[in-house]
Amino acid sequence: MDFNQLWHSINESNYGNFYMSPTYYIPAAVVGILSIIAMWKIFTKAGEKGWKCIIPIYNLYILYKITWKPSMFVVMLIISILTGGAVSAYTIIHPTMESNIALFVIFAAVMLVLGVIAAVIAIISMHKLSKAFGHGAGYTVGLIFLSVIFQLILAFGQSKYVGADK
Repeated sequence: MDFNQLWHSINESNYGNFYMSPTYYIPAAVVGILSIIAMWKIFTKAGEKGWKCIIPIYNLYILYKITWKPSMFVVMLIISILTGGAVSAYTIIHPTMESNIALFVIFAAVMLVLGVIAAVIAIISMHKLSKAFGHGAGYTVGLIFLSVIFQLILAFGQSKYVGADK
């Protein structure tokens, strides 16, 4: 069975319908709203206007400004563009890749490396967010694995903004 047959069999089964059901989108909407509320309060605690958390891309710039330095935002933006370009290029030339395994391996390696770099920077950013509010590595682990819960604790708890760790 090739990839296209597998993809169509998944989409034609009940698995494809899960993401269109209330079982998926209601909890996802609740988590999204809670995250916006938490980030609004975190931005306010850090001296930024809360509404900045709801503007895509700009909110990441402000978050990097609060936690690290704005230049890291540019690095992450470039990595995101490169990853998106690699994925787009892969989907465009995918039909011709079946006979060229080397090209597939190159694309896979590029996307893997960019993904790992982005993940490392994101984890460091979570640690810097933790430190910016006076917490340590344990809180960072919480931010990584239970993001919304620890964001809410950070937002509505006793934590005070102590400044970005440059």
